[in-house]
Amino acid sequence: MNKSTFPIIEVKDNKLISIDGNASSFFKMGNPDLEQMTYGEKESFYDSISSGLNYLETDKYFKFYKIGDESFLDTNSQVPPDLSSVEFQNQNSPLEKFFGESLMYSDIGIHDDYVSYCGNYIRLFSVLEFSDSEAYPFFLPSDIDYVITVKRKAKDKSVS
Repeated sequence: MNKSTFPIIEVKDNKLISIDGNASSFFKMGNPDLEQMTYGEKESFYDSISSGLNYLETDKYFKFYKIGDESFLDTNSQVPPDLSSVEFQNQNSPLEKFFGESLMYSDIGIHDDYVSYCGNYIRLFSVLEFSDSEAYPFFLPSDIDYVITVKRKAKDKSVS
């Protein structure tokens, strides 16, 4: 596996600029407490999230992260999506959320199935598509950090 070049060249406040010139914004998500919701409230919450995802801009990406107990969004859209009951706040110093507050004294290695930095090794597991069968109604991994990337396709380019 070849080591890749670190993709971020500039960070200012919650703005990230990648090596290819893509500018994005990083937000902390204020999510409602799902543990306190009834089954019906959870169902309504997820239905409203689903509806909000249907109105994403077609030429933008939305990367949803869970890191520890916090949730984040990175997007190249000018504004975060309108998702019911979810608040978005600018998150300054986004790289610290990934790599911690320690200074990075070594090269960052980005490989096909892992990332390495400062003697740390993070294993990556990618899922490129899902089965057509229905998953558990409110399935979200709870004990792992993850990222879900959403990019809406135009109707004429999507598969029915």
